[in-house]
Amino acid sequence: MNSTQIQELELLINKIKQEGYLIIPVYKIPLLMNNNIIEIPDWVKSNAMWWSNNQISESDFTSGLEFLIKKGIIIVPQISDSQSNGNSGVPTWIKNNAGWWAAGQISDAEFVSGIQYLINNGIIRI
Repeated sequence: MNSTQIQELELLINKIKQEGYLIIPVYKIPLLMNNNIIEIPDWVKSNAMWWSNNQISESDFTSGLEFLIKKGIIIVPQISDSQSNGNSGVPTWIKNNAGWWAAGQISDAEFVSGIQYLINNGIIRI
């Protein structure tokens, strides 16, 4: 490719993004299709690691998750308030999962499964 072709490609990519389309790497398509996960931004892994190491608060971490859900970056099934048990506080195993996920020891899908648990148990509200 020459520099003109690269510039044209950059313009095309910008136009696609401006029209609201999501561009993801091909290897993430099965993840998107099978688990309804679009793409978890890198900053969430940093937050997960910081939280698992007690460098940020639980509320800071859960606020980041709520943001991802509200923006449709992580899609979870809607539940009614009657399904919520009113539990307050994130279980220790979720914190462990966050650290393992940030370290690459568990998959995005396994991490999102923990987030779904938090929602289904009323710990995170959307």
